[in-house]
Amino acid sequence: MLTLVKNKDIYFEYIRTLRLHPENTSGFIEQVFITPAQQQTYMEEHGHKFYIALYQKKPAGYIGVIDDDIRICTDPNFKRKGIAGFMLDNLAVLHPNARAKVLRQNAASNNLFLKCGYYKYNEDELFNYYKRAGK
Repeated sequence: MLTLVKNKDIYFEYIRTLRLHPENTSGFIEQVFITPAQQQTYMEEHGHKFYIALYQKKPAGYIGVIDDDIRICTDPNFKRKGIAGFMLDNLAVLHPNARAKVLRQNAASNNLFLKCGYYKYNEDELFNYYKRAGK
């Protein structure tokens, strides 16, 4: 059973460790280490813009929108269970104008956005840009 809940302070560290997980870091635009203190400061400002996917009541990923830009990450222990698609589908209802900037080399994320009803509306040397069909 999947649910999407608003982010709370109990998930701040989960988001940080998931973002820094070795299987996830290469998919992010910025490859930086984030300290717990940096995460706390960031979440105090932006935490309300994030949601947590719960799979059988356990955190399985997160999604957020800052300045209409989507941030998404799935826990490696829960990949291939439809969690990323679930998060994007729910986000489309909550933030229908949100867009994504995806590294061109990130095949998994590029395929995810296309599979979930987004289309590539622009590209450059490094990135593909997606928005929801009909938006």
